[in-house]
Amino acid sequence: MRCRDLTIWAVLALALALASGCGRRPAAENAEAAGASVEAAAVSVAQAVSGEIRLNVPLTGTVEAWREVDVQGEVAGKVAWVGPDVGDRVAAGAPLVRLDTALAAASRQQSVAAAAAASARYGQTATGLKLTKDETTIGVRQAEKNVESARNRLAQAKTSAKLTRTRVEDAIEQARIALNQARTRLAEVKAGTRTQEVAQARARVEQAQASLRLAKLSVDRARNLVQAGAVAQAQLDAAQVEYETAEAQVRIAQQALNLAEEGARTEQVRLAELAVSQAEQGLREAEAQRAQIDVAERDVRAAELAVDQAEEALHLARAGQRRVKASEQDLQAARANVGQAKAGVMSSTTQLRKHVIYAPISGIVAARNVEPGEGASPGVALMRIVNLDTVRVVAEASDLEVDRIRVGQRAAVRVDALPGEEFMGDVTDIAPQAGKDVRSFNVRIRIANPGHRLRAGMFARVDVLTGVRSQATIIPRDALVERGNERVVYTVVGGRVKVRSVRVGAIDGNRVEVDSGIRPGDTVIVSGQSLLADGQEVKPVDAAEQEQTTSARATGP
Repeated sequence: MRCRDLTIWAVLALALALASGCGRRPAAENAEAAGASVEAAAVSVAQAVSGEIRLNVPLTGTVEAWREVDVQGEVAGKVAWVGPDVGDRVAAGAPLVRLDTALAAASRQQSVAAAAAASARYGQTATGLKLTKDETTIGVRQAEKNVESARNRLAQAKTSAKLTRTRVEDAIEQARIALNQARTRLAEVKAGTRTQEVAQARARVEQAQASLRLAKLSVDRARNLVQAGAVAQAQLDAAQVEYETAEAQVRIAQQALNLAEEGARTEQVRLAELAVSQAEQGLREAEAQRAQIDVAERDVRAAELAVDQAEEALHLARAGQRRVKASEQDLQAARANVGQAKAGVMSSTTQLRKHVIYAPISGIVAARNVEPGEGASPGVALMRIVNLDTVRVVAEASDLEVDRIRVGQRAAVRVDALPGEEFMGDVTDIAPQAGKDVRSFNVRIRIANPGHRLRAGMFARVDVLTGVRSQATIIPRDALVERGNERVVYTVVGGRVKVRSVRVGAIDGNRVEVDSGIRPGDTVIVSGQSLLADGQEVKPVDAAEQEQTTSARATGP
């Protein structure tokens, strides 16, 4: 109070001096005159110092929650239960709202039943396919074996027919030869025996014996073939008949030889005639064996027909494999139905789960927009949850300021609601484009807020630290005076006021960097400057000491 009174008296003294006509003298003389008549004014001063000052970009903005979520439902339904209320803290994943689940649960049960039916159909189709595959495989293998067996029987029938034809034709030829020989012998007997005839009779005996040996070989061969299953029993019977015929011919030839040696007799003639009759009978029997050729050829045709039938059966069996492919397609369709049914179960289960809405983040319920019994619709906010553990300040920077700001720079934040407190944060992002209306860039600063002292919506003042300048000349901000377009500082030199024009650099809170006009150690006036004149005598009082004295008086008795 005393300092202010002194200042007022100094001003009044100056005014009186000017009114008495001394205003025409220089300002220094007026000040001296005023000082001579009035006590020097006491002023609060501080010292300009040299030190470090932070280079800041001052911004203003608004505090926002770092994470703020409007919780919405994904399905429509009637609200059955609402959990937390406004102001309650919730954890991520905690249930917030539950809708009525009757219809959704019924739909899921229907989907589960459809999936079970699809699985059963798939199992039946898979079993049927396996049976079809097994039957088809067995059928094809059996048909292939039947074809092979039929072809073997055909080859045997052809071989037997060929042997039968050869045997019958040989027997007929031998019977003809025997008949011719018998007729010749009869003629010879009737003509009488000659030496040549006896020789011929011996030759016929030898020939008959040779034929008997040949017939014996044929019987043995036919017996072996019958035992091997290569020919029929009829061929062995025919060979046996040929053998017996050859034996008879041997006997006849021997008798003819005996007769020839004894001479022609009536008995010889009768024997010769009997041989002719037997030879004719043998020829007829041999020719009768042609039926065996027909039988053998019918067997060949029957074997060929059996081969055709077996090949047709094989073709049909292989055609069954196409049914297997069709069954495989049915199985694929059944498998797809199972997948579709399972997808339906998953979808219905998901829909059922969506009837309970959970907290997506941890935080505090800021708004509750629904109550039990009301209807909920997709896209309509049911609750709002904010997380204030971390907040951000969204500040606006001009195009000149944003060029000095970088992501990661530290920032000091102050809010009017908490005077004297400073919160430190980091620049997290800078908008790449200015707003169309305000022509400024949004700058976001992230700040830890463990005590939740910073709240969304608070007005914030931000100083973004862009660097530090050392050995700067620093004065209190209160010493700086705006005078038109000029910035000046009132200093005290030799107990008198001296006004100096200055150029200001960085401003860090209440500390101002002066680039020119002031040097470290200069005394600057920090209050009441507007009432002082250049050259006026003053009494400097240290601002820090004055503040301590004022505080002591305020707290005194």
